[in-house]
Amino acid sequence: MVGIVSNSYYRVPSNGKKGNKPSKQTFHDTEGFVSQDVVIASVKKVLEHEFIDCGYRLKTSYLTRDGYIINHKSYTEL
Repeated sequence: MVGIVSNSYYRVPSNGKKGNKPSKQTFHDTEGFVSQDVVIASVKKVLEHEFIDCGYRLKTSYLTRDGYIINHKSYTEL
């Protein structure tokens, strides 16, 4: 009667952000789970070099080389 679809009429808003929540910890090979502040400090340490300007893939490879497991889905040895 009103002219709107019934799905829109009965829809209840979720009142939150969509998607997964950001992680609070990252796994390191020797230290176990570490907070994101430690990972951010490692990224800043890599980027403090004058000639390094890289995207997320190269940053991920640097962090993997340092012992962090950034994308657990691509890590096959666990």
